[in-house]
Amino acid sequence: MQQMKLFIPTQKSAEEVNSTSLADLLIKGGYLRPMANGEYAYLPLANRILQKLETMLREELQKIDANELRFSVTNELVKASAYSLTDHHRQLITDLTLTDLSVIQFLSREIQSYRQLPLTFFQIQTVKVSEEKQAKTLLHESHALFVDGYFMHVDEAGLDEMYQRLLAVFSTFLQSCQLKYRSVVDEASLACRKSRVFIGETHLGKEALVIANQGDYAALRSMAKSYLQIHKTHEVFLPLATVSAKQADELQKRQVPALAYRFYQANDELVMVFYLAEDQLSISKMKHYFQTDEMRELSIEEAHEIIGNVADLSALLGKLRVIADVKTQQFANYYLDLIPILPEAFYPINLPTDLAVSEYADLHLVQIGDAAPENQGELVGLMGNRLAQIETYQLLATSELLSKVTNDENEQIPVYLGHYAMNLSEIFALIAEQCRKQNQFIWPAEIAPYDVHLLQMHRADYHQSQLVEEIYQILQPKQYDILLDQRDERVGVKFAEADLIGCPIRIIVGKKAIEGVVELFLTNQNVQVEVRKDDLLSTLAILLGEM
Repeated sequence: MQQMKLFIPTQKSAEEVNSTSLADLLIKGGYLRPMANGEYAYLPLANRILQKLETMLREELQKIDANELRFSVTNELVKASAYSLTDHHRQLITDLTLTDLSVIQFLSREIQSYRQLPLTFFQIQTVKVSEEKQAKTLLHESHALFVDGYFMHVDEAGLDEMYQRLLAVFSTFLQSCQLKYRSVVDEASLACRKSRVFIGETHLGKEALVIANQGDYAALRSMAKSYLQIHKTHEVFLPLATVSAKQADELQKRQVPALAYRFYQANDELVMVFYLAEDQLSISKMKHYFQTDEMRELSIEEAHEIIGNVADLSALLGKLRVIADVKTQQFANYYLDLIPILPEAFYPINLPTDLAVSEYADLHLVQIGDAAPENQGELVGLMGNRLAQIETYQLLATSELLSKVTNDENEQIPVYLGHYAMNLSEIFALIAEQCRKQNQFIWPAEIAPYDVHLLQMHRADYHQSQLVEEIYQILQPKQYDILLDQRDERVGVKFAEADLIGCPIRIIVGKKAIEGVVELFLTNQNVQVEVRKDDLLSTLAILLGEM
């Protein structure tokens, strides 16, 4: 492909670009152009990369007999209020789009017998992204290119087998992209039996992870566990007493173990949660413990309005459910700061006797530096963005959406359903972020827009023109995808734009063209050598490890 015929609107001052913004560098490199309402136009270079990503993933999915289809349905979110469903059904419905629902309804109509199963489907389409999810992507796009699919089976074991195969497919694909990523369990959705998300590592990410520094443990921080040795205290529980403000200040200076509390509404139940004042609660762990997505923290004023006026602590506790974080079992005789609903602070106060706590659960947010589970060292923090997810649904969650099928005895049996999705737009952005080096991109060979960037330094030089043509004829039969730059442009601009285009192989035809010698530069390896035309293929084979 002649570069002069390729639409790459790089800025002429590209060699002077020093932007820290990924979006700015992609714009200046001629990959993207901003449009209205948070959208981007993907120009030829970016589109070639997306097409390669599509092809790579399509080939991997075809290896597990996945069927590709296409639905021309707008990707708008389904309104859960339009359905009368249980909690499990509502959790599933709120994550669906009209496209998802159309696919499920189509499959439900078309698949009548268990002999038609198992089946796996996928489609690749541009979808609308919610504002909440936009904020958690690198480019904050209002639309993104997604691979979205479903897999169906007549039993749980078969569904789990396909779940494992899809995990392998996604892992292979992301490794081919040379991405740094983590695969972690996601326990957030009540509708799912199993769920695993793939998080791409980036300091610009919005998703907090923790990993063990001496093992393979990795988890979303919101659900992560640390190594806890909970030794229940054997201290004597002192009688409950109240303290004045002055006494409270003295207790805090003495660093007496202190309790904190929060009020929550879980579905229609009022809950009071106690935890160590030095810790934070995880709302994700709370939702998982109470098995509900309908949970929110209440202000003191909101809780007071629900509870009403109470005379003492026991009257307050009698009006709500009380639970404590598991770490609170380590101490006795706590200090509890003033609860505005009551007139006093308390010291000493004890959970089982004074607060009637009988439920303990792991509800705290782990801290960086906590001991990792299974003696894997310490927890280290990472940030990242979601790239993909694979999940199998609870049968209860899909029973009202999928029709049953008939077995050999003409009996109606349920269909087990799983779902998978991958954001190719975010993968493109993350690869760009991970492979950028100052003002250049060093694309992985598998997804680079072109394999070879062949640059002629001076368009008017006869020997350079002749050698460029000969090299082109040598490389083309070997299936190299070549971008040929014979433009009448300054050398500095050519090199600056070549850095932004980021082909893994760069061949520079310059002043030694008369001798049949070129400069060969492998950007991924930072290797630069001079090579004769006749030795070019063999040198490439050696340097690329193809011999």
